[in-house]
Amino acid sequence: MPDPQLNDVWKSLVAPVVGDIESDWCQSADYYDVYRAVGRALQPSTILEIGSRVGHSLISLAIDNPRLRSMAWIDNESYVAGSNAMAAANIAASLRRFRPDWSLPKMAWAASHELAPVVYGFSELCHIDGDHSYEGKIRDLDFCTSLSPNWLLLDDYTYHEPVHNAVTDWCLHRGHRLFSIPTFRGMALIPLYRPLEFSTLKLLTLEGGLSVKAVL
Repeated sequence: MPDPQLNDVWKSLVAPVVGDIESDWCQSADYYDVYRAVGRALQPSTILEIGSRVGHSLISLAIDNPRLRSMAWIDNESYVAGSNAMAAANIAASLRRFRPDWSLPKMAWAASHELAPVVYGFSELCHIDGDHSYEGKIRDLDFCTSLSPNWLLLDDYTYHEPVHNAVTDWCLHRGHRLFSIPTFRGMALIPLYRPLEFSTLKLLTLEGGLSVKAVL
C-alpha cells in the first residue's frame, strides 16, 4: 500500500471532531508531518502521551513505525468529552486501514495522572501536550521522567510562553540538553541520556530530514 497522506488519514477518522480537518493546526505542512518524521526516525517501541485529544499526534508518531508495540496516554477530556475512547477508536481504525500488515500496538489510557501508574510502565518516548501552565508543565515533565524514557518531546515550545519557560528552566535545573525543532507551534526535544544525543540528532536530521537546533 502506498504511504498515506496524513490529510487522507484525518478524513477517514472514525471518531472525528467537527472542524478539526479545516483547522490551521491540522492543515499545517509543518505540524503533524513533523511528528510523523520523528516517529519514523526514532522508531520508539513504546510511547506515552499526555494530552491526546482524539489521537492525531499519536497516529502521526505511529504510522511509519513498525517497531511500535504499545501506546498509552492521559487525557482529562476537558476539550472533547469522551476523547480517550475516541482516540483509541481512531488509532486502531487508522492503523488497521493504512498499515494492515502490522500488528496493532497495545493501547491503554487514563483520564488523570493518579490513575496512570495502574496502566503505564516504561516508555521509550514521552510526548507532552497537556497542561500548558508553568507548574503543570513541570509536573508533566517530572512525571514522564519517572518512567525512564529515552526522549521527551513537547509541543507548543515557541507558541506558549509558560511552556517555553517551564521546559527551559526544567532542563537548566537538571542539566539536560534541550533541542528545538521548528514546527507550526514549536517542538522541544530532550534526550535524557547523554549517549543518545549524537545518535538522536543523526536520526532526526539525516534520516528524518528535520532541522534541529541546540538550545541548551
